[in-house]
Amino acid sequence: MLEFNSLVYHDEKLVKTVIQVLQKQVLRKPYSATELITSVQKLAKEMLSKKKEQLNILVLDDDENVHKLLELNFRKLGHKTTGAFTAEAALEKYKEALKLSDGFDFVIADLNIGGGIGGVDFTERLLVVDPHANVVVSSGDSQSKVMENYGQYGFNAALDKVYSRKGMEYNISKVLS
Repeated sequence: MLEFNSLVYHDEKLVKTVIQVLQKQVLRKPYSATELITSVQKLAKEMLSKKKEQLNILVLDDDENVHKLLELNFRKLGHKTTGAFTAEAALEKYKEALKLSDGFDFVIADLNIGGGIGGVDFTERLLVVDPHANVVVSSGDSQSKVMENYGQYGFNAALDKVYSRKGMEYNISKVLS
């Protein structure tokens, strides 16, 4: 008996992508049940094998030095960052990435953006666009109630602005697990 690879079900983004590809490439063609299942399995295996080792990370922060620091550290870990200095710009970049590719694996959002929308309001807006978005709140104030209770505000993790590569690696694994 042919079965759909159960590993696919553990990654909602991958499942979404498989369904979109199936709708475009497979489901419009006349297939027997066996051919359809075989096609689904083949597609799932291809997509799992293409699953990114390099993560695509969006950084929302109003400090250019933070952008440079995160870009440098994530590049050393083998990942790519895209920066935005305002919530509006970050939302536009996120929407555009969803249209053009698999989007961002996660977003690091500064809790406080000088003169603009901060991390909490940004995350509320982002989750309307993509309810499955992974967002890490970042702040120099590790004692803030948002940093201590990040899950209550829609965040997946919290990252103190005393950035360390180990802290980044830990948060990557926490967000993606």
